[in-house]
Amino acid sequence: MGGFLYLWSKVLKGEMPEGSGLAKLVEAHGKFGVSIKVQKAAGVGGAKGFFESKMNEDADKEKYQQEIQEQQRLDYERKRQEKAEKEKEEERKAAFKARAGAFE
Repeated sequence: MGGFLYLWSKVLKGEMPEGSGLAKLVEAHGKFGVSIKVQKAAGVGGAKGFFESKMNEDADKEKYQQEIQEQQRLDYERKRQEKAEKEKEEERKAAFKARAGAFE
């Protein structure tokens, strides 16, 4: 990793030959160096904002997970209730057949 960053910095300083593969890569992704400078300039306030946004993302993820779990629980309860109703219906049908057989 250190070697890559060393070569990257050489390209940014213009010490690498023009047209080399690494120079083309740096030109295509030149924003990388800029983003590091911006992050350094942000300082503590930037770090605070970064971590607050991560906490908010985590809170959102937790909220969505809770919603998913609640929906799964409701689906489970609904299926369980449908199964119980179906079993009661089967019992009623069997009881009706048994009573109907007595009249034959």
